[in-house]
Amino acid sequence: MTRSSFLPSFVAVLSTFGVATMSLGCTGAVGEDAASSTANAISTQSIASIALANVGKGACSRNSAGSVAFESSCSGNGGQPEYWCADFAMWVWGQAGVTTSGLDAAVSSFRTYGLDHGTFHTSSPSVGDAVIFKSGGVDQHVAIVTQVNSNGTIETVSGDWGGASGSEAYFSSTSHVVLNAPAYSAAYGAYASVMGMSIDGFVSPVGGGSAPSAPSAPITPGAGCFATALNQEMPANACVQNPDSSWSQCDNGNWTDRWTDPTACSGVYPLGSVAVASGDDAGAADPTPPAPQPTSGTPCVTLGGNSMPDNACVQNSNGSWSQCDNGNWTDRWTDPDACNGTYPY
Repeated sequence: MTRSSFLPSFVAVLSTFGVATMSLGCTGAVGEDAASSTANAISTQSIASIALANVGKGACSRNSAGSVAFESSCSGNGGQPEYWCADFAMWVWGQAGVTTSGLDAAVSSFRTYGLDHGTFHTSSPSVGDAVIFKSGGVDQHVAIVTQVNSNGTIETVSGDWGGASGSEAYFSSTSHVVLNAPAYSAAYGAYASVMGMSIDGFVSPVGGGSAPSAPSAPITPGAGCFATALNQEMPANACVQNPDSSWSQCDNGNWTDRWTDPTACSGVYPLGSVAVASGDDAGAADPTPPAPQPTSGTPCVTLGGNSMPDNACVQNSNGSWSQCDNGNWTDRWTDPDACNGTYPY
């Protein structure tokens, strides 16, 4: 299903929460008996426990099951983080043994799921239900009910909440799983100030024992590196650009200076592509390029006519990097030799 982008008239509201696909679902509801009859097949309390166990996690974090990301949260946007509130709700259900066939990164997929299984309803929700929210008449967000109170209020846990404004990748990489509290009214159509949206229905899960979701972005063999400030796990040999424009590489659990690491990058993450890595999290790479060392290989000539020594790493005008490999320019990220000097553009 194709995901759509933010609607301009909702920008002010969306600055505080994440959005999956905006697709207006059908109106209508089924009876409460149909919705509640599926609850016995699974432990709804386990759904709440799993959701709460991941509060504070990000789109590319190591989740409570030990894998990375929530479904395609870290890579669904052309290899970068996508709007992932529906990803998170689907992942939580899947971990609890709920049938998740038909669900995807679109909020509207939860409404379709409920209508297909006869579990979409507008009556009082139960713990473990998914609650759909709308703004401006459009379904925009989905969360998991983790607490139902006797006074008709609920608390929920949301993925993709509180990201910084910017591109889809930047918003999604800076958002987190949060507990939406204090409790707010569970009445259908009620405006929840803590959510900034109105309730547009509930969907009860269907038991069926689907297997726990596998990590959507496989980690390269070897230990990954965790960026604390980003709350984000990076795969082994990922090359990350620091705010000072230097580069660091994840080397078996430790951040090293990219220019001295002989291993090819498993992925290249410039500033703003996945998240902005801090110098502390991405290692202590020296922003000052090392001085060129003597080399016996054949030098390379730049387009500007400058002769560069063998293994010199030169940044191109488009931001990419090339390395002199015995007289020929090669892609820096695939050259196994360490740079003997780095020359930013």
